[in-house]
Amino acid sequence: MINTVRFWLGDPAPDWVIGQVERKTDRYERGIPIEDICIGLVSFKDGTKLLIEMDTPITHKLEWFHVVLECTDGLLIVTDEEAKVLSSNGWSKLKPVEDKTTEFSQLIDWVEGKVSMHRSSGYQSRIDMEIMMAIYQSSRSRSLIRMPLKTLENPLFAMIRSGELPVEKPGKYNIRLPKELWGLLKIP
Repeated sequence: MINTVRFWLGDPAPDWVIGQVERKTDRYERGIPIEDICIGLVSFKDGTKLLIEMDTPITHKLEWFHVVLECTDGLLIVTDEEAKVLSSNGWSKLKPVEDKTTEFSQLIDWVEGKVSMHRSSGYQSRIDMEIMMAIYQSSRSRSLIRMPLKTLENPLFAMIRSGELPVEKPGKYNIRLPKELWGLLKIP
């Protein structure tokens, strides 16, 4: 999700991050320990802010995708059902735009030199991963994290190993792997 939102914003550089995680179960994704709940606020150098909520309790209806962008000119809310903007003129709904651009056409543009960087470049992915790790580090240090992130190890793994995030509901499970592979799960 961070990658998608940064792409929408023109891939801005993060300035600071503050966040919190909860891990009371032995939850994994793709064989790697993950949090049960996560929230993060990212401030980009251009002044845009991104609020990230992952697996927080649902208060009204099921939305698998919900993005709120606070910008200097207003607010953008994107869900799986709609996109709406709050500006000085009040709320307005955005109409879908037909876009025939695909990942393949963008890859071809990059190969042919029409664009300097593909949107899925490792450079952009590293920044997205750094933001995720900064949320974990903020939770670990209980403080705002200035970017670039200085911590080299995964802060979530460090909190799990140190006992800062004790498992209260035992039983390893993976939200993506088949159950027969769960026995292979371990903290790196």
